[in-house]
Amino acid sequence: MPLTGAEYQRLTQTAPTLDSETDGRWIACDESGYDGEDLLSDGRYLMVAGVAVDDAEAELIVRELRKETHIQPTVRDLKFKHFQRGDRLEKLSRLWQPDGALHSRCSVYVVDKRYGLISKIIDLLVEEEAYKRASTCTWTGGPGSWPEPSPAMADAR
Repeated sequence: MPLTGAEYQRLTQTAPTLDSETDGRWIACDESGYDGEDLLSDGRYLMVAGVAVDDAEAELIVRELRKETHIQPTVRDLKFKHFQRGDRLEKLSRLWQPDGALHSRCSVYVVDKRYGLISKIIDLLVEEEAYKRASTCTWTGGPGSWPEPSPAMADAR
């Protein structure tokens, strides 16, 4: 399935992308799981991914992947769920292996939204005290060896 034409949506670029000496390298990015400020939604993870590939090369990679996995062209957008059965996930993962078409050209950033929420709460509770001390929290003790709170933090209890 070509990545151009009526069946393909372009949100910011109207012409097919192409790596060149003058324009540089194209980076395609996408996100999944964004729920705004609702960090306790059912979708626990936020993912942002980027891949250095222009449309011409991406078209070849997608065409070959569809052929290998028998995913029909009627499936417009390839989603991860399409690769969760049979050996499709293995075939997809080959793209990132050392001899794969996308090796060293992809980045994925995964955020556990609940961890992010707890981190923000701790940041809000501790940041001012840490700022007053002009230091950062670098505790390296093992389990059960939490340092004693400062008098200011003890008063906050």
